[in-house]
Amino acid sequence: MPHVAGLWQSGLVIRAVTDGRPTYGDRRVTALLNRARRSSGEPSLNHKRIFRLISSTFLQPHTGRRPIRAQEGTLVAPASNQRWASDDLEISCWNGEVFRIAFGIDTHNRESIAWVATCGGGISCEMIRDMMLDCVEHRFGAICAPQPVQ
Repeated sequence: MPHVAGLWQSGLVIRAVTDGRPTYGDRRVTALLNRARRSSGEPSLNHKRIFRLISSTFLQPHTGRRPIRAQEGTLVAPASNQRWASDDLEISCWNGEVFRIAFGIDTHNRESIAWVATCGGGISCEMIRDMMLDCVEHRFGAICAPQPVQ
């Protein structure tokens, strides 16, 4: 990339890099510009200055994530014990510990069937498996359900 005095300050050289690679951030753009400048014997540029130029001239396109849509379908089952759902949540305590709870609910009547909680550590897959077995035992009185449950 040829260097003309003040050309990079106007953003034209930065525009050439970001047009070809729009997802590159200020650090990567600075690295590319400095590589070209070092090969021609010119001093390197500060990444903070490149960041300010990119921010002030809107050379970087917005690459934000798409918003997450909530469930739009109906989750209510026509009868009890046909469809279950599970959810988990965590609550930060005043002393820095995190309280985590997971629970299984029947989608027909929104009744909580079983739950598992822990403080400090995460909820493991074994805890979830045991919770689901507790759901089956609580509802059907056996380890195996008589009919399939979604």
